[in-house]
Amino acid sequence: CDNTAFLDMTTATTTQIVALSGSTTIYVCELDVFTNGTAVGTLKYGTGSNCGTGTTALGPAWDFTAQTGLSVGSGLGMVFKTTASQALCFTSSANVNVHVHVSYTQF
Repeated sequence: CDNTAFLDMTTATTTQIVALSGSTTIYVCELDVFTNGTAVGTLKYGTGSNCGTGTTALGPAWDFTAQTGLSVGSGLGMVFKTTASQALCFTSSANVNVHVHVSYTQF
């Protein structure tokens, strides 16, 4: 994976991390999430503003309590992927600080 993206969220919303690019697929090799409060987070893909159209979860919904997080993958090898022509987004269920980092490649 030759790209990284960061996202700092403070509201309960779905926010784009990586924009769609033509007909490419986004391959996520590492995902790190840390929350400052209780929230449910989900990695998703879709089109439109902040994955507002055709939104699909890439994995389970993760339950976080204050000062917790998760780390998936090492940066080598795919752990999640979108379908072609989709953006990558993250959804938080609460108005708390959520910090997201992904390592990814697109082709």
